[in-house]
Amino acid sequence: MNQTLSKKGLRRGLDAHIESGAVVVDPNYSTWKSGVFAVVDCVFSAQAKYETMVLPMLQERLSARPGMADTKALTFSHFMADVDLFAPDRWDGYGRAVLTRQVLARRRKVEVCYDIAQYFVERGFETSKDLRKLGDEQLTELVLGPLQSAIRGLGPALSRYLLILLGIEDQIKPDTMILRFFDSLSDWSPRMGEAADIAVIESVIRKAAKAHGTTPARLDNAIWRHESFGI
Repeated sequence: MNQTLSKKGLRRGLDAHIESGAVVVDPNYSTWKSGVFAVVDCVFSAQAKYETMVLPMLQERLSARPGMADTKALTFSHFMADVDLFAPDRWDGYGRAVLTRQVLARRRKVEVCYDIAQYFVERGFETSKDLRKLGDEQLTELVLGPLQSAIRGLGPALSRYLLILLGIEDQIKPDTMILRFFDSLSDWSPRMGEAADIAVIESVIRKAAKAHGTTPARLDNAIWRHESFGI
């Protein structure tokens, strides 16, 4: 594949979708206030229907837990303590009562969230504000490097999505929907998890986002919404 020619063709296709109004950046785009909700959203969005399963779980069941409202002050330690209330069978119990009992990498998603929260707490990060104090570059290095390596189930796409949910808008989430969109633009079929293919998509989205006055994360979200809902 000639990457230069491919990028030009993909960029033209993406621009055409934006200019025709098929891909529209959400004017109400926003992320969660707390690091806890960012982590739970990230993990539970994997292989799940976001609008009908993940959002109700976050906005209704998790938010209803004592002290678990999505605020900047919500700590990872509080989330861990809330899960611990369901000991000895924390993962299954909390999943059944609050979140879901879904599995990621043959582990309960609750356990994956707990491990991420614990990883941050052990390093002195209790809130999203604490994490953002690192600066975008250091936080990106932490999440895409040591954190991703330490947490089974947190792959490259989810790691990038976590960064987006923590407010780093120069990231994209190269998931199935994004790859499917780019597959539709030409006879090139990007491969999930293939670094070179992801780099091509990332380059195209970054340049298009800059040209259209938005951020990579917001344009990524617009493409995802177009593929998911046709809007």
